[in-house]
Amino acid sequence: MSSTEVEELFESRVTKKLLDLDTGEYVDDPPEGYDPRKAAKDDAQNEPIEGFDIGLANREKLTWVYLVQDSGGKIEKVVVPIYGMGLWSTLYGYVALENDLATVAGLTYYQHGETPGLGGEVENPAWKAKWIGKKIWDAGKGPAMATDEDLRIGVAKGAPVGENQKYQVDGLSGATITSRGVESMLKYWFSSEGFGPYLKNLASQQGATSGETNS
Repeated sequence: MSSTEVEELFESRVTKKLLDLDTGEYVDDPPEGYDPRKAAKDDAQNEPIEGFDIGLANREKLTWVYLVQDSGGKIEKVVVPIYGMGLWSTLYGYVALENDLATVAGLTYYQHGETPGLGGEVENPAWKAKWIGKKIWDAGKGPAMATDEDLRIGVAKGAPVGENQKYQVDGLSGATITSRGVESMLKYWFSSEGFGPYLKNLASQQGATSGETNS
């Protein structure tokens, strides 16, 4: 696709919303030019990261989320930003969720400074593809009912086995700290301290059973 076609597709299918992370509600009148990464470093616009260790002290209060919709306006996917420390750098990325709000549709990192061939493998297409279909919370739980204790998404030491295959991907060879950082940031951003309140609100709007399956 050409850049023009990509822009046209984005304009027709994707809605960008500014979110208050604490309340899980959209901000009606977003500040012009708002930049979450700058806000995370501004004491007037950030707050402490608590309960989880992602190697950083603060996060922004407001951030952008993206709704991917079909031609009728129904939400097909929700895309949220994630970030946290690896071994050498802060990794910045996005996670796309299926419309059950509990299943990963895709994960990508667009900026990091990890070691090529080791932690830098977070951008390897083969590793990123392993995230597709992974569940975020314990079996049968979706954001409407799940608690932080139900968070299961993560990175295994080696290859995941048994029930963990539903939630985890293989650890990056020779990059234990980067792998641990990926797991930590995922658990944080999908917890009650991150996007948990938002996903719970969205699940309630879409129906009480959203994300809750027996798979």
